[in-house]
Amino acid sequence: NQTFAFDLQYYAASQGKDGYNDSSNCAEGAYLFKPDRYQRWQYPYSRLDGTHIEESGQYISQWTFKFVNKLDGQFAIVKVKFSPYFSALVQFDVELNGIPVMADDQGKDVTVNWRMLDFEANSTFWTDSNGLEMQERILNYRPSWNWSGDQNISSNYYPVNSAIAMRDSSTSRQV
Repeated sequence: NQTFAFDLQYYAASQGKDGYNDSSNCAEGAYLFKPDRYQRWQYPYSRLDGTHIEESGQYISQWTFKFVNKLDGQFAIVKVKFSPYFSALVQFDVELNGIPVMADDQGKDVTVNWRMLDFEANSTFWTDSNGLEMQERILNYRPSWNWSGDQNISSNYYPVNSAIAMRDSSTSRQV
């Protein structure tokens, strides 16, 4: 068994006036994850409202959690599904009800953050490559060029289409 935690948080999006080195200083857009340079911390997107539903049947076993932002009424639904075919397979579906930007004119990058407790991966993990193969990823490292820490937040995020994996270096457990 592996104990883990997850939450929903967001980064304030860059408005294009942040002075990143070797950057065009363009504002963040639909295909550009670029948090504001001067706000490099995450804000809570919502909090678990204390309710969850456990559903089970012949082909489905899942827990459904509702996260609510009390300030603006936005919410997110997180469904944790367990495979009936592979006992070690867990699927997360995250549905956002909206991302509030009108009140403060600030774009937001919502992230789902998983923390594996009692787990040491030596900063190494694998992500899918559009279903073609798993690619090894190492935090703050690039094999084909010298990594610069100027945009360390966005340079350590990867789009995950179907799978992400980590291996505990001391016990060889894999998630």
